[in-house]
Amino acid sequence: MTVGERKKKRREEIGLSQEELANRLGNRSRASVCTVENNRESLTVDRVWKYAEALECSPAYILGLESENESIQTIGDRIRQKRMEKGLSQSELAIKSHYSDKTRISKIENSGDNLTRKVIKRMAEALGASEAYLMGWEHIDQSKKEKQIMDAIKQDDKVGEIIDLIIKSTQEVRSAVLLLLKPSQRD
Repeated sequence: MTVGERKKKRREEIGLSQEELANRLGNRSRASVCTVENNRESLTVDRVWKYAEALECSPAYILGLESENESIQTIGDRIRQKRMEKGLSQSELAIKSHYSDKTRISKIENSGDNLTRKVIKRMAEALGASEAYLMGWEHIDQSKKEKQIMDAIKQDDKVGEIIDLIIKSTQEVRSAVLLLLKPSQRD
């Protein structure tokens, strides 16, 4: 399944039209969503991140680095799981994360809200977890993740030669490339 097909499938799973997804993405049009879903446009790391947020899944799922079963777990699911591991009620998490009541936590856990990076950061701090974990980036073994990223990107003929060079390079170079692929820290 291609990146575009994966995005389309996820969009349909959560019941969004192309126009609704475009609205979630901000300054995107329905036509631009269609172009991406039909694999006629390459995506930057930042755009993969934005699509993941809008589609309530991990960037790893969009890139094909995790199975469908793993992708089913949303940010809200991971927040709920972490809260329960810590033995916190929704009310207690609301207090720790500076929300007025448990209603907001319930909405977050049920993915009723389109979560911003600021909210994710707030939840991560309150739960003692990383933003990367809540977004679904940290559950993949790093060496496996590196190979999967390389394989996914290599499918694009435009960068195939570059990827071949990276694969033949040292571990330090490959690790540096992975760092460049991670989204920057922003609120």
